[in-house]
Amino acid sequence: MVAVTSAAALSGCGYVVGGDDDLVVTNDRQGKISIELELVDGSDEALFADTVSLSADSEVTEDGVLPSSGTVTLTVTVDGDLSNTESFEVGEETSLHIDIEDAITFEKTV
Repeated sequence: MVAVTSAAALSGCGYVVGGDDDLVVTNDRQGKISIELELVDGSDEALFADTVSLSADSEVTEDGVLPSSGTVTLTVTVDGDLSNTESFEVGEETSLHIDIEDAITFEKTV
């Protein structure tokens, strides 16, 4: 289950620091958006997929979806038209942060 919370953005950051959720998606747009998330492993096996609505200045988090090691590919689609896909090498402590504004940007933290 995806958790939706309000986010207090830090200056210069696109997400709230803290916690060790596998995925953290932040909506920095002025209005509500619909987000499709799809995560697959290196052999294109689905690890996680969900569609959520996210209000302005809020975030969605998900934990327990990244493998302990390997390559994953994350695709994020906003309102059915804006999309971005990126692959990451992940480990036990990896967290992927997705910031949505005029574009979709990714940041990997460990």
